[in-house]
Amino acid sequence: AWRGQFRHAVALYSDTLQPVMLDAAAEQPAFGDFYSLQMFHFGAQQMQVQLMHVRHKGPRRELGLANFSMPTNNAAQIAIRSSREQKTINLFINSVLVKQWADPEFAVGGTGVRFVAQPVGGSVRLSNLRVFEWDGRVAETLAPLVPNVTVDVGRLMNRDSVAGRLVELKDGKLRFAVADNFIEVPLDRVGQVDFATDRAQAAPFQPGDIRVFFTGRGSLTFALESWTERGVRASSANFGTAEFAPQAFSRIVFRP
Repeated sequence: AWRGQFRHAVALYSDTLQPVMLDAAAEQPAFGDFYSLQMFHFGAQQMQVQLMHVRHKGPRRELGLANFSMPTNNAAQIAIRSSREQKTINLFINSVLVKQWADPEFAVGGTGVRFVAQPVGGSVRLSNLRVFEWDGRVAETLAPLVPNVTVDVGRLMNRDSVAGRLVELKDGKLRFAVADNFIEVPLDRVGQVDFATDRAQAAPFQPGDIRVFFTGRGSLTFALESWTERGVRASSANFGTAEFAPQAFSRIVFRP
């Protein structure tokens, strides 16, 4: 959230937390190459973003800018997703991809992130900061769930889909019963599963149930049976017994 005019910079892959004056980079103490992501207002509810590759010795490279409208003028959800393998940096504003930069060189000197507020006549407050591993894929916008569907639908990353009855998840594959056949789909090819609503029955809350939020998206309510560094064992009338990796969760809510 911010007050006044929004101006903010984020240094990506930095090897120092000391701010760098970009117009006099060569005169600053030595630092490794990094990317500078600049974000600022240039009109009413309008935002401009720009990415630069900054060197200690040598001219900085301008990698492109984008202008877009902002639905609000005092708060936003900002996500930066970067992939060394694909040599891309992606900026999401309120869950919408507004700009993707690609740099064939992708030369960087560190692994740090540095925030530099540059407010004009106001202030900036950062909250709910999260850092997690990203697989480099930009998820497609998936079609919404159709009310009262009679089959389970697996929506794949390539925009195909599989419609049938989801039978099981085993050995990293989802198994669907389709007509008289079975179709197995690797889990890493599935972006979303919409379960049939005519079979959905909400399980009543039980004393001791907790609600967990997954890293990235989604939540689940269950009874906690055990928690160790190797795994979390849970049970529910909805799905029976299951085990999860502890690092899959970003937040846990215990019910009174």
